[in-house]
Amino acid sequence: MSHDSPLIAEPFALRPREAAKYAGVCLTEVYARLRDKTYEGYTDGGKRFVTLESIKRHQQKQFEASRSSTKPARELKAGPGRPKAET
Repeated sequence: MSHDSPLIAEPFALRPREAAKYAGVCLTEVYARLRDKTYEGYTDGGKRFVTLESIKRHQQKQFEASRSSTKPARELKAGPGRPKAET
């Protein structure tokens, strides 16, 4: 029996430091999101874990909110800029 590629299972939960890397936020933000129930977490033998599903759910909500936003695109204004050097 031959396998072309290895089967990689997705973890159910991540440690806070791994969750921060996965979500692209700092560790303090992960703990803040756990505190305000944005992320679901649990402890096992004194180790804290954050469920991957709760991170994905939050990212999906953020994505949908940004897509449905009715804010107009930010206009670039031409400012005075940097003064030209005198020669």
